Amino acid sequence: MRLLWSVITVWAANAIAQTGPGGIGSSANNVIWLSAESGVYKNAGTTLATSGDAVQQWNNSSGNTGHAQQPTLANRPKFVPGVVNGLPVVRFTAASGTRMAATGLNGTCPLVCRREPKAGMATSPR
Repeated sequence: MRLLWSVITVWAANAIAQTGPGGIGSSANNVIWLSAESGVYKNAGTTLATSGDAVQQWNNSSGNTGHAQQPTLANRPKFVPGVVNGLPVVRFTAASGTRMAATGLNGTCPLVCRREPKAGMATSPR
């Protein structure tokens, strides 16, 4: 019984210790966390983007510094509400060369993206 109690106690402590966005990790191991649900601006962080706006700054929600930014208007992605399960997305296109860079980060970090299927195309889990 003691062993079981110890395992439950350790598991509970680890589960509660996750303080990062979405309850995943913490600012120590989430270097950057970008969510289109908040912190998406059409300028340098004062006016929130609305439907179709070009995104100049996308704030880091991890608790760290290093917001994603794109100063060149022609290279900015677009903010599009209600795309994935009613949630907004920041849409990048290869044709216009849209991209953003995050400054103030130590080292490199992976970027997780979801590609939208073309209309009428079947999708499958990966």
